[in-house]
Amino acid sequence: MREVLKNLMKRGRAVVFGTGRGAKRVINFLPFKVCFFVDNNEDKWGSKFQGAPVKSPRALQKKKSNDQIIVVASQFYGEISRQLNEMGLQEGVDFFDGLDFIENYLFGPISNIIENDFSISNIKGNKKYLPEKMADELNFNFIVSTGRTGTKFLANFFNSFKNIFSAHQPIPNFGELRVKFPIGMVNRKDAKKVIIEKRITTLKQLSSSNSYYLESNSSLFSLIPLFEEVFPNCRIFHIVRDGRDFVRSGMSREYGAFFTDNDPRLQGEIKTRITAKMFPNDFWHNKWENFTTFEKICWYWQKKDRIIYESVNQLDNGFTIRYEDLFVDPENSKSREIEKIAETIGLPVQQVQDKFSTWFSKKINESQSYNLPHWSDWNEEKKVKFKKIAGKHMELYYPYYASDW
Repeated sequence: MREVLKNLMKRGRAVVFGTGRGAKRVINFLPFKVCFFVDNNEDKWGSKFQGAPVKSPRALQKKKSNDQIIVVASQFYGEISRQLNEMGLQEGVDFFDGLDFIENYLFGPISNIIENDFSISNIKGNKKYLPEKMADELNFNFIVSTGRTGTKFLANFFNSFKNIFSAHQPIPNFGELRVKFPIGMVNRKDAKKVIIEKRITTLKQLSSSNSYYLESNSSLFSLIPLFEEVFPNCRIFHIVRDGRDFVRSGMSREYGAFFTDNDPRLQGEIKTRITAKMFPNDFWHNKWENFTTFEKICWYWQKKDRIIYESVNQLDNGFTIRYEDLFVDPENSKSREIEKIAETIGLPVQQVQDKFSTWFSKKINESQSYNLPHWSDWNEEKKVKFKKIAGKHMELYYPYYASDW
């Protein structure tokens, strides 16, 4: 593969397939000019991305050239690869996986310098893998949740501080690992190796002025014990949201599609979302196939958050914060919760509080409309289903939630 990439890199021009975070990351490492981008989203055709035009994939057939290489910069590489094959284009000849190139070939495997103990402590000072002036005392912080909990807002907020490097679900992420590890398909050592290899590309972006690293990422839900080992003394913040609001948001974002055999995130035999079928000892294991989409999302919330809850409760540096206390009730609780985060990380509390107030009106990654009414208006059938599947877990954080109905 390395020889194939070497030959491909002799091409003089590139076309990048994708216009998301992966594309932004990939173009920083390409040794040649990007002529244009292509994307399957027709709403983007005719626009510009990173200064270059965005076109339909059909443009690849019209522009096919021996001095042009297609770089796929998307987590859906398998799907895009099949699409390009159907257009008569060949992997390794006409296109390659740009994210895989960065992760496995640009910097080389981390196992070259670490044989057994996959910890960030063992690669500090190695200029090939980390910034030369990265402080030994770099403060690592991770925000984890089920998703739909304002973590993108928090990542953007903390990134506004000069001495903090903050990112929301940086690429490459842990789509497969977050499923394979909890169901025993990847052992602990190999999982830690994957984590450190994937995060090296993110850490390469740090500068000597960064004293803090903060990452908000729902994909870490099943990997928390590993992150504590890979990043010793890191802090883990668990943001939990009322499961009923999560289900409502999930229904509005068509989460149900990700639990079917037509799951667009299907990678080989592994889906990147957990299901009850993956856990033989789960109470709902044999009932999953007959679940409605509503029931599946109820299960997904309680299972994913329970995994987080059980991991965080074992940590000395693990903290749980309710979404509602941080965002919904600014007069009474918001300042105390953001103060708790600031104090724990080691940031100036008053500065964080003041800035948070000015940012609070921003709405990032928020659903604009809902396909399901507010839970206070759910019919009796939905209330019963939610209580049956997720009620016990809800009581851990919201002991009197049933009285709201």
